[in-house]
Amino acid sequence: MQTHLQEVQDKQRHLDEEIAAYSESHEFHPNSGESYETFGQFLRSKGKIEDAIIGFHQACILNPQSAVAHHQLGYTLARGQRWDEAIIAYQKAGELNPYSPHVQYHLGQALVEEGRLEEAIAHFKQSITIDPEFEEGYDALKQAIAKKKGSL
Repeated sequence: MQTHLQEVQDKQRHLDEEIAAYSESHEFHPNSGESYETFGQFLRSKGKIEDAIIGFHQACILNPQSAVAHHQLGYTLARGQRWDEAIIAYQKAGELNPYSPHVQYHLGQALVEEGRLEEAIAHFKQSITIDPEFEEGYDALKQAIAKKKGSL
């Protein structure tokens, strides 16, 4: 049976291998949050969700004030159906950039998945308050309200 330390070391070794492969075709700076954001997007595009999550976590550590890094982390956690963690990442992104309809929308989507419909509705409303032309917000709001009515 593998210890937690061994598991962490294996994940780091695997991430190092991914970085080496990525670095062959892209410029990578190990102390740059932006490099890890780009790397995370690359891994996510290849369907390597767990590895992408590790990359985005590193981006958030290196650049804790980046709303984009936290949003991307939340989006990737959601792709992995890790809703509780996605909600936390989206909330942080929303604190850092309260004017993003996309952050509010994605936070609402994760809340719907957790059955937290009242909170989701509030975030969908916020997304369309920020951007009245944000169609996805209206659609999600209608669906969440309908789902809430169906669960009464």
